[in-house]
Amino acid sequence: MPKTDFSKWINLVLIAVLVFFVSCSRKADKIKAEKYLKACDAELSLHARNISESSGFKELLSFYSLPESPLPFRLSNRVYEQGFTGYDLAKASGNYLFVNDSSVWIRDLARADSLPLCLTRYNRKGEKIEFHLNAYDEEVSALQMVIPTLYLASIWRDGHELANIRYECSLLEGFPKVAWLKMKIADYHMQFELVSQFTSRSSADLDILLNILREDKPAVSISLSTKASFTENGTLTYSKIRGLARIFPIEIRLKSKNTGFPEGEHFIEDWNRSSSLNVYAQDGVFLGKIKLVRNREVDRLGLSMQYTDGSSDDLDKILLVVKEILNVKMHRFHP
Repeated sequence: MPKTDFSKWINLVLIAVLVFFVSCSRKADKIKAEKYLKACDAELSLHARNISESSGFKELLSFYSLPESPLPFRLSNRVYEQGFTGYDLAKASGNYLFVNDSSVWIRDLARADSLPLCLTRYNRKGEKIEFHLNAYDEEVSALQMVIPTLYLASIWRDGHELANIRYECSLLEGFPKVAWLKMKIADYHMQFELVSQFTSRSSADLDILLNILREDKPAVSISLSTKASFTENGTLTYSKIRGLARIFPIEIRLKSKNTGFPEGEHFIEDWNRSSSLNVYAQDGVFLGKIKLVRNREVDRLGLSMQYTDGSSDDLDKILLVVKEILNVKMHRFHP
């Protein structure tokens, strides 16, 4: 190798080593890390508020909250051989009008309509709100659970679409093989996908993707992969978990080395020992690690942010979104 080429090669190696060490040493202090976390909290809160306060979301909830709504997950008009109850769209089909004064549904079987199921109500402004259920189906899974396999619906106000929901799931030997959900509410598009690749009769590799776009720009992106297995007593366990979440302006990376999902009295210790949940700014700056902790005061799991200087914060005390999520009772955890 000519001397000049050798010198260039040495320089490239030195530059690469320098870049590696500089990137490894890019760590934020607590004050900067808190700013990133609170910015992410504000971003998530904004999206949650925009979706929950949208007309499409509110009308979706209203149809499911009305008494005796003839909808899946509300009406049981089907009985399986195993004794489970479910929903049969053919039996529920028709056009329904909700009478506000008496709070009852009036069913019109004689009216010809291409829609299997159409629910109509009028709001206080006199606007016509419709729930269209174009298709629905379900199956009993190997876990002895009724799983929806098809759900196509939309919500309309005076002829303008407020929300659109499309969901499909295929089962292989009683287990979900592929499932996807697409929702359009306001200026948000939500896409969820689950893909199972069976490695044996009792285990499968799972890949889960969730993307939320606002005005066609990424707002939330989450990917998760894991190995699911059945134990001898019939319970479902997860191992070899990998995950990545991108929510402006941070990125959370999950990696678990455990060979079985930890549980029982030492759940927290086992999880923290075998797993890592690292938080980065999207420009690569390391912000800290998230650990599971016990919160005996309210009998629930807690999340602690471990900063690079050794200090820590309970995330539910500084982030509204985490507080709301953890307020849901987690029955799996028994301190």
